[in-house]
Amino acid sequence: MRVLGWWWVGPALITLVTLAVIGGYLSPPATDVAVRCFGAAALLLVAKLLAWAVASHELLGRHERAGVVVTLLLIAGGWLTARNWVFERQLSYLVATGRTNLKLTVAELAGRILVFLGDRARHAPPAPVPATWERDELAVLAYQTETARSFEQSFEPAVRSAHELLKQNGLTDPDLDSMYLHPGSPFEMEVIATRLTRLARRLPDH
Repeated sequence: MRVLGWWWVGPALITLVTLAVIGGYLSPPATDVAVRCFGAAALLLVAKLLAWAVASHELLGRHERAGVVVTLLLIAGGWLTARNWVFERQLSYLVATGRTNLKLTVAELAGRILVFLGDRARHAPPAPVPATWERDELAVLAYQTETARSFEQSFEPAVRSAHELLKQNGLTDPDLDSMYLHPGSPFEMEVIATRLTRLARRLPDH
């Protein structure tokens, strides 16, 4: 438990938050760095709180245990607020670069999504066959779950920002609106890429 003392947690927390804020204020914002640093800071606070709660569990009454839960909720709320701030910084930067850069950014994002899907397709399991149906279905499900997780980690913030920027420019697509946040299959991810490309082409150059 000594490693989670404030003498260690405090400087680490200050360093992580400082790096996150600096990353958010860079031009362009270092979105991934800022989000990860804010996330690490939140996890550090959670670990510190839980370590204290475990060490003091015999002394904690009902009100103290409720306080632990409330504090955990506050940490989660702070993390979401910080994460949204980073995305707003990224959004502000993209707006400032103008519509031409937005068109190029969205096209590049769509291209990266398609390359990602092509790479994932090369590792896709074969379609289920009657002899091994259940095992094959589990393999397909695991593949889709891993693809969705990788997509969210690699593209979710950028897709969210691109969608909002295109919307601000009066460009929307019902299919994109319905699935851009949490696509569950490679097909939906491909739809996101193609719809982003289609909307970006409608942006004026000036």
